[in-house]
Amino acid sequence: MAVLAVLAVLNGGFREVVLVSRLGRRVAHLLSTALLVAPLLFGHSPGRK
Repeated sequence: MAVLAVLAVLNGGFREVVLVSRLGRRVAHLLSTALLVAPLLFGHSPGRK
């Protein structure tokens, strides 16, 4: 869980520094959320240890 917390903080920093200025606050937030959630949804297989 600590890794996820670090990734979330880095993701937020990337959003504020890079994405907001290029895409606007709303789109940046949506993209940032998708970037954080996608590996969780697609990177886990039920039988994986």
